[in-house]
This record gives sequence, C-alpha cells and structure tokens, in this order.
Amino acid sequence: MKPGDSPSNEELREALAAALSVARDGKEAKPPIDPPARLKPILTFKKFSAQAWGQVREVVDSDDEFRDRVVAAVDEEAMSRVAWLWLSRPGGWEQEWAELAASARLESEHSADAQNHHALEQRLERAKGALKKAEGQRDRAARERDEARLQAAQGRTEARNSEVEYSKLLAELDLVREDRDTIRKSLERLDRKEVRTHDKLKKAHKQIDLLKKELRDSRAQYDEEVGSLKERLTVAEEEAAMARQAGFEPPRETEPDPPSPISRRTPALLPPGMLKDTVGAIEHLLRTPKVVMLVDGYNVTFKSW
Repeated sequence: MKPGDSPSNEELREALAAALSVARDGKEAKPPIDPPARLKPILTFKKFSAQAWGQVREVVDSDDEFRDRVVAAVDEEAMSRVAWLWLSRPGGWEQEWAELAASARLESEHSADAQNHHALEQRLERAKGALKKAEGQRDRAARERDEARLQAAQGRTEARNSEVEYSKLLAELDLVREDRDTIRKSLERLDRKEVRTHDKLKKAHKQIDLLKKELRDSRAQYDEEVGSLKERLTVAEEEAAMARQAGFEPPRETEPDPPSPISRRTPALLPPGMLKDTVGAIEHLLRTPKVVMLVDGYNVTFKSW
C-alpha cells in the first residue's frame, strides 16, 4: 500500500477503541493480563486527543501479540471493513485496503465498479467465515478452560474435605486412646483393690476360725462345769434324803437380804497398745473376772458362711 493510501486515525477509530477496551479488560481479568507498557498511562483517559489516538495506533501497529488479542475479542461486523483489515491484517490486506481506497475515490468521481464490488463481497464473506471459525475455536477453548478450572476447583474441595475428615479421625483416635488409658488405670486400681480385699478376707477367715475354736473350747468348759454341778447336785440330794430318813431337820431358810442397789457398770479397759476387736483383746476380756460373754449365734453362723 502506498504511503498516501494509509488510513487515517479517524477511519481506524473503531479498531483503536477496541484495542483500548481489550487492554482494560485484560487488566481486570483473573489472573490479570498486563497491557502494553505504552498504553498503561492513557488507559484511564476519558477523552483522547489526536496524539493519544496516534499513540494507540502505534502500539497496535508494533505489538503483534496484542493485536492478535484484539482481533480475537472483537466482531468483524462491529467495525468498518477498513478498520477490520488494518486490525486483522489477513494475507493481501494492504492490497485489499488499497482497492477499497481506490474504489472509494472512484465512487466519489464515478459510480462504483460492479466487478470490484463483487470481489470485495466475496472477500468479505471469506473473512466472515474465517472469523466465525476463529470464534468457534475460541469458544471451544474457553469452554475447555472453564471445565478444567471447575475440575481443579472440585479437586481442591475434595482435598480439603479429606483433610477435615482426617483431622476428625485423628481427634476421635485420641479420644479412644484416652478412654483406653482411663479404663486400663481403672482396671489396675480394681486389681489392687481386689488383692487388698482378698487379704482382708483371709485375715477375717483366720479370726473367725480362732473365734470358732475359742467358742468350742468355751462350750466344752461350760459342759464340763454343768456336768460337775449336776453331779454335786445329785450328791447333795442323796445326802438330804439320807438326813431326812435319819430324822434330821434341815435348817430353815432365812429370808434373803434385800438386793443391793444396782451399781453403774464400769467398762473393762484394755492394756496399752492393744486394739479392740482383735483376738488378743477378746482373750483379755474373757480372762477378766465377772465378765459374761454373750454369743449371737446367728451372726457367728452368718460370718462363717
């Protein structure tokens, strides 16, 4: 294309505005896409001078990667053919633009050439088809990207849920271990208590055996004394009968003395160092004069079971 045929900034205004929009959208994207360095200072402008529009044109003209982003983001039908050709730059775009410029000049002088117009329409249709194909590819890529992001998010969620479940299981395991330790300590205490109880039972059985032996000895002594008294009573009765036969009058029984007032009972004391309810204490009390021992047969029998 001849230098004189270069489009003016006014003719390219739609393409330049689209470039500014893409730069701003990229800056707000996640993750953000940095705009070209020379566009950063003018992205916040509300009004653009001719110099600013010229700076935007220079950036689009020199940065092929950024220009491709702009082409992918805009719709060909939203701008003039001149602006689209300058922006997309398909093969032979300069020649096509020159033809458009020449056609425009001819239209200003004469009627439009029908053949060139038909060729331009064909090229336009091919460009539209290419654009739609590119847009379809772009949409498919966007869907695949969104699906990949969704799967990644689901994977992160599942990983977090697994970590939470693992933490819960660890906490429950700690509680089970604490319960196990508590139960083991309780069993140990019960074992020790059982041993002490067994020892106490052995001692109690020994004391019961001693008491049974002492009871048997006391009963034998009692039976012996009763037998002796019976014999003495029999002899006395025989002597009294013989005396009556011989005419002997037994002395009259005198009136018994009135009973003396009941004195207060004095508890029997144990020797120093001797504990009550022991075999030694019971033996000591049994040897004490005038001590009467009462045996509760029911309780003695109950303890011996």
